[in-house]
Amino acid sequence: MGKSLLLLLSFSFFSTFWAFSQITYKNNCIRSGDEIIKEQVEFKDPGRSGENVIWNFSELKTINSKYKLSFHSPCLINDSIYIMGCDTLLKENSDINNLIIGKEHSTMYYYQVKNDTLFCLGHENPITLMHNTIPFPLMTYPFDYKQRIEHKFESEGIHSSQSGTNTFGNISIESDAYGKMILPTGDTLNHVVRIKTTQLINDTLYIKNNIGSNDISNIFLRKQLKKKVEKHHKQIEADTYSWYAQGYRYPVFETVQAFDVIDSLRKQTFAAAYFYPPVNHYYLDDDLDNTIVLDSLNNEKVPNILTNWINQNFSHNFWPNPVSTELNIEYKLEQGANVGITLYSSVHGIVKIIPVKYMDMGLYRETIDCSTLFPGAYIIQFNVENELISNIVLKK
Repeated sequence: MGKSLLLLLSFSFFSTFWAFSQITYKNNCIRSGDEIIKEQVEFKDPGRSGENVIWNFSELKTINSKYKLSFHSPCLINDSIYIMGCDTLLKENSDINNLIIGKEHSTMYYYQVKNDTLFCLGHENPITLMHNTIPFPLMTYPFDYKQRIEHKFESEGIHSSQSGTNTFGNISIESDAYGKMILPTGDTLNHVVRIKTTQLINDTLYIKNNIGSNDISNIFLRKQLKKKVEKHHKQIEADTYSWYAQGYRYPVFETVQAFDVIDSLRKQTFAAAYFYPPVNHYYLDDDLDNTIVLDSLNNEKVPNILTNWINQNFSHNFWPNPVSTELNIEYKLEQGANVGITLYSSVHGIVKIIPVKYMDMGLYRETIDCSTLFPGAYIIQFNVENELISNIVLKK
């Protein structure tokens, strides 16, 4: 009886989770004719990866509001070709439904869906034209929790200053977390999955000249530029976290960070966060697939008693990781429970205890001073109704 109950319990939870953890073409691929609004808000660390995360963005203030994103199809020229930036695509070899141009401010982004994968072909604006000679993927469909893909890319372009650029590197995409999100509006979304995209970019500039792109001298120059960058071990790393909520085609929240990487050491040079208010996802009136999902969520039944209590009632987050001084902790209870927190290591033993005590339903915050800890790996352990949940924290 015990084994049967555990099996049913596990099946009940994973059936519920896998129903919303998958990013699909039908529900999440960009579409021509769609329009959404995003707002820049204060940046907050994306927090941990894993299951049952609580992302509390309720206190973030708006910095810039109402950026419009729109998507449309390319025009057919002479009934034979589509022009997507630097790419010319024959009508006979291209499905118009798989070619999309995205516009944000004055920048145009060129996308193509190929073999169930969304690729970026390049982008342009009044000062820059970039062509991805080896296009990079933005998503493959379907995409499940813990799935990961990696891909090489190469780009070349020109700036208004008449200087050119060669860019090459790697991109990785991973579905690394799921949980609940409290939006800047105060609303809570329960079925949220996070996608992490990391680009390692080598960028080299050169002065444009009259040598053709296929000239042997230019080919040799590009190879030498690549060798030069590799020799100096300097890269740019761009990390983008996108949160998808069940019932919405596009992300509802996004963070972007950029780092200079020199000899494996990262120095942050940019950080921004963007909120896509669900009420401003204007495409929903013409998105039957997601409308059906939202209707089903509104009619969602209360989970049965066999559903794991922790998975339904406790979610947590902590940041930064690695930590230098203060470790920030947030957790949310859907029902009252006894909760305690311990930070310890196998080398240094217990370094901090927040004793177990009864906490009412709600959102809670704790801060642990880590400034005097020795560098290394530590374990943060949550005791929730005598069930232990552990995560690794690295001290710089």
